[in-house]
Amino acid sequence: MQELYQQLNGVIDGMDSKIQDVINRHEAEFLLAYRNHMKRIKQELEDIRNKTANAEANSNSFDRITNLEKQLILFREEALKLYNNLEQKNRDC
Repeated sequence: MQELYQQLNGVIDGMDSKIQDVINRHEAEFLLAYRNHMKRIKQELEDIRNKTANAEANSNSFDRITNLEKQLILFREEALKLYNNLEQKNRDC
């Protein structure tokens, strides 16, 4: 009976060791998967930041071009007014 009890304790101790090994392996796999997932998320965030910065730069360029085009139209109109005034004065003289 004593021998069976010792065998049973030996099997239980072996199971404890095996269970701990399985837990350690699962923990290591989980941490590896978590790190890889976080790396992917970090890369996605970086890509989104870059796309946002590019879109903002393009928007600013577009706004600047639009503003310059508006100024060009105003300058043309003013130049035309000045030219018409000059022609009118030349006719009056």
